Amino acid sequence: MFKSLALVAITVLVLSVPYHSFANTEISKQYKEKLDTIKNSESVCMDKADTTVDMHDCLSKSHSELDALLNESYRTLRSAVKEDKVYFDALKTEQLAWIKLNKAIIDNVFKTGGGGSLDSINAGGISNHIFINRIELFISLLIAQE
Repeated sequence: MFKSLALVAITVLVLSVPYHSFANTEISKQYKEKLDTIKNSESVCMDKADTTVDMHDCLSKSHSELDALLNESYRTLRSAVKEDKVYFDALKTEQLAWIKLNKAIIDNVFKTGGGGSLDSINAGGISNHIFINRIELFISLLIAQE
């Protein structure tokens, strides 16, 4: 129940934040290219992985790169909206809530499976997909509307 309410709250926060248009098309393209590179590298690595240790290494490397890109795109978006205090504050509040929800989801995935090595792989893969979706949201918010 708590998880459902938290997800609804996050969705409401995201949808209630005004959709701003920014002249950051070039930056957005760079972020999209970086994201595509990370996703492709992870896919190639996972295809070559023979053991759960190999898979964990692939997911960990991707996660580090995704985390850096998420932070970079978030900082860029915050910088782009700094003049709009309401949007700026709402974005920060929503991001902090997203971080807590993401952690709760991943902890639940890991614990539900019993905490074994395959559960770690499953949780890592889900976490990476959650990060990818978040980065894509930030990219879309940075793209200038023509």
